[in-house]
Amino acid sequence: GVVITPRQREYHLKLSQEMDVEAIHRSLEELVAKIRKHVAPEIVDKVESIKQSIGAILPQIADASRADEAAFNVRQTALSYLPETLEGYLRLPPAFARFHTIKDGKTPKQILLEQLDLMDERMKQIVSDFHRNDADRLLAHGRFLESKFRQTSLFD
Repeated sequence: GVVITPRQREYHLKLSQEMDVEAIHRSLEELVAKIRKHVAPEIVDKVESIKQSIGAILPQIADASRADEAAFNVRQTALSYLPETLEGYLRLPPAFARFHTIKDGKTPKQILLEQLDLMDERMKQIVSDFHRNDADRLLAHGRFLESKFRQTSLFD
């Protein structure tokens, strides 16, 4: 039985909560490199997309003055949610993960892709909301400047 049953694989992908922005970027790159040989290309693509969204917003939310629920969710996705999701999937034997149905007729691979889609959509939404807020501030400041410095006639 030992020859037929593969040895349990261990993956330690969780990242330290004490990481700075650059360390998180490096660790996410390492995470992608670690999983690349063990998961399907569509999983790697989805993880890459999540990583890109995190990378796009992480430097801005690292500022303590911008700390909020969205910032917490981005950090936790990078440091915990994404690595833990991938660890759970990678603990499964590859054939089981691809072919065995476990819930609602779905395989672990399909369930993983759904979870990654959810994370990816949320990270993209956070990035969009963040930039929209910055754009709104820019527009409000422009309106302020226009009202402050609009030339008026001396006779008005």
